[in-house]
Amino acid sequence: LLRRAATCGVRWIDLELRALAWGAANDLARSLHAPGPDSRLIVSAHLHETDQGAVAETAYRLDGVAAGAVKLAAPVASPRDLLALRAVRTRHPLQVIVGMQDAGVWSRARPHEFGSAWTYVTVDDALTTAPGQFTLERSRRWRVEQAAELRALALVGGPQIRHSPGPD
Repeated sequence: LLRRAATCGVRWIDLELRALAWGAANDLARSLHAPGPDSRLIVSAHLHETDQGAVAETAYRLDGVAAGAVKLAAPVASPRDLLALRAVRTRHPLQVIVGMQDAGVWSRARPHEFGSAWTYVTVDDALTTAPGQFTLERSRRWRVEQAAELRALALVGGPQIRHSPGPD
């Protein structure tokens, strides 16, 4: 399926980091990665734990892949986890760092603060692909596209803040 997509001219193919251990996926990755701006490969890592050591190790592994862009997504359970994720930088000029769950919402609302070149949204809540993913409508209400020009004054509250109408 991915090979067909590549031959049809899809701009980006997103491969999971773990898949690069498979021969066929690694061959596809090599064929999609042309050094420089012509690379069509995104290598992604999706963590299922909030361990800061795992985040750092995964960022290090992403540094070692030949890709046009990399993405690291990790669950965020606390402000400490979010700050650790915010400190992640890779050698790749295009990176996306995403904090999943309610506590990771800031990484989706202000992707530039995490060194992200873009963020992922969905057209409908029923079609989300990750916990905490914004809909296109919510991203527009939160002015995600203008995020780099906006300055946050304060965000105060506990776990209930994500469900408050205030941010919208």
